[in-house]
Amino acid sequence: MGNPVVVFQEVTKEYARGVRALEGVSFEVEEGEFFCLIGPSGCGKTTLLKMVNRLLEPTSGRIFVYGRDVRAWDPIALRRSVGYVIQQIGLFPHLTVEENMTYVLAIMGVPLQVRRQRARELLGVIGLDESYLRRFPGELSGGERQRVGVARALAADPKLIVMDEPFGALDQITRMRLQDELLELHRKLKKTILFVTHDLEEALKLSTRLGVMRGGRMLGVGRPHELLLAPPDPFVEAFLGRGGIVQVLRTIRVGDAPLRKIQELPGTCPSVPVSASLEDALHRMILASRRTLAVTEDGTGRVVGILEFEDLCRLLHRYLEEKLSFTCA
Repeated sequence: MGNPVVVFQEVTKEYARGVRALEGVSFEVEEGEFFCLIGPSGCGKTTLLKMVNRLLEPTSGRIFVYGRDVRAWDPIALRRSVGYVIQQIGLFPHLTVEENMTYVLAIMGVPLQVRRQRARELLGVIGLDESYLRRFPGELSGGERQRVGVARALAADPKLIVMDEPFGALDQITRMRLQDELLELHRKLKKTILFVTHDLEEALKLSTRLGVMRGGRMLGVGRPHELLLAPPDPFVEAFLGRGGIVQVLRTIRVGDAPLRKIQELPGTCPSVPVSASLEDALHRMILASRRTLAVTEDGTGRVVGILEFEDLCRLLHRYLEEKLSFTCA
């Protein structure tokens, strides 16, 4: 594992009359990770997220951000060092897209020309053209507003971005498209993302690791396929499902599979991006009636290796053997 960007140590949150929202939660979010918190409503996901930038304070326990106890941070400085994206987006309706995206930079005293240049850079990152700079939030679609919200979180170039159900209010098609775009941004920018969702499919698609919560407790932390194949708790097993082959395929990236070196490719060899799931890869093999796929680099399309059907089967066999060993233990 890399360096932890966020560390929770035995964090408890208790409200009036002894109501506990969190109880002894401990886990770490590593540098460059896409960590999803998932669980039923009221399990404490958002409470944890709000503690990262001190919107809420723990009753007991410690939280570290960038290696420093959050209580040692000035709250304003801490919040400026962490990107924050919420479901309601929170754009200022009276400010233009440019002003919204660079709002944090403005209050930090960054010169106007530098802010304008950064706004143009951010538009490129989120896939909008410069005509959007002078528009107001009311002139944008829901998906466009959410893109601007993500850009605003990136404006000060924080290492850490926390996101609280950012796509929850969007229609399914827009939601899936923005999930794909966020994955691409994560691969390009290498940011650490702590993401709250109640949507299991979303968590399995996005996360490098996820934490499953219930009743203010953390019941399981691991890579999606690890939790599917060897759930550490009966609730985790019930919540995630029983780890069928298709579900496991969906959680493993092509880049995690054993790729063969490029030697000679047939001229019509179908391709799959390195970031695609093994479910996508198998689907392409079936549609093309081929046992070989060229694996391409995201963004450039450069071929970086070969995925063979036999290698995919061996990988699956290994994971299923692991599941059997856990079941029999």
